[in-house]
Amino acid sequence: LHFEDPPNVQELKRAIKNRRRARTLVYWFFSNHSLTPVDGGSSVLGLEALSQIYATFLAHQAKLLVVYKREAFESGLDGEIPVKVDDFESAVDDCLRDGFAWSNYLQTTISSENRSFLWFERKYDITRMPAVDFRK
Repeated sequence: LHFEDPPNVQELKRAIKNRRRARTLVYWFFSNHSLTPVDGGSSVLGLEALSQIYATFLAHQAKLLVVYKREAFESGLDGEIPVKVDDFESAVDDCLRDGFAWSNYLQTTISSENRSFLWFERKYDITRMPAVDFRK
């Protein structure tokens, strides 16, 4: 996906700051909360929770965006700024490649029963806990 020509520097800086804020918020949440499956099992926290829960959810969201983009294109719909399906998919790939959710993304398939942005995996009780800094 491309910014205007010439690039809008302020918009680019805002996008970079927002990505950093989102990443910081995700790390804060998983550093400060323990997640225990409602149906029983061990609690997860830190990097384990990040990979088991967040990476799975992020991969599903990203894959579903690509599916919806492809279907919209096939129906003759496009966004405010027209973007080819392959370019869109490539941009999503580039965002996730080599990150913690990349392997989940590659393994994610979207079934006709699960075409929602909702979380359909296990449910968790969330408990606040002392912070664990796992980013070091």
